[in-house]
Amino acid sequence: NPLPKFYFYENQSWNNFDITLNDFLVKNSMYSMVHRSNNELWFQNLSGISIYDGISWKTLQSSAGTLPSISILNYITEDNDKNMWIAGTNGIAKFNGTTWTVYNQTNTPMVDDNCNLIYSSKTTGIWVSTTSGFYNFHNNVWKSYKDFNFPFEAQIYSFDEDSKGNLWVGTRMGIFVLDRSTVASDDQVQTKELE
Repeated sequence: NPLPKFYFYENQSWNNFDITLNDFLVKNSMYSMVHRSNNELWFQNLSGISIYDGISWKTLQSSAGTLPSISILNYITEDNDKNMWIAGTNGIAKFNGTTWTVYNQTNTPMVDDNCNLIYSSKTTGIWVSTTSGFYNFHNNVWKSYKDFNFPFEAQIYSFDEDSKGNLWVGTRMGIFVLDRSTVASDDQVQTKELE
C-alpha cells in the first residue's frame, strides 16, 4: 500500500508533501483545521495537533507534554482574541500563545467533560458542545444550556452564526436558534424552535 499523502492546491495544480521525507503530521487523518490570524495552519486529529507556519512544522501532543491532558482531541477553533481552543474527551483547553488553561467539571458548570465541538462566535464568545448539552464562555462567565431556556438535553452537532448574530444550533433533535434580537441586559437569550 502506498503511504497517504498531504495534498494542497496552489497555482492551479495539486501538490503534495512527501511524508516519507517530512514527518510533520501527527497522523494523516485530519478532523479540523484553523487558518489562524497569524497565518499559521493548525491541523487537528484525535492524537494531537500539527502546526505549519509556512516554513516548518511543529507537533503538539499530550504524550510529549506539549498539550494539556484532555485525552482524545475532537475539534479546534481560534477566538476573537487570537486564543486557540481545543475540545477533547476530558474537557477543553485554551492556549493564549504562552500557557494552556484547562476547563472541565471542576471549574465550569459542565456536568460532562466529553466535549465534541467548540465554536467561536463573533459576538458571544465560545460555545462548547458535550454529549449532554452545550455551554457558553463569554466575558469570563460560564453559562449552561439551562441559562438559555434550552428545551432539552441533547448532543450538539454544529453551531453557526448568521449575519444578525443569531446562533444556529444543530442537534440530534433538530435545529434551534438562539435569537440575539431578544438579548436582555442580563445577556439572557431566548430560544426559538423551527417548525
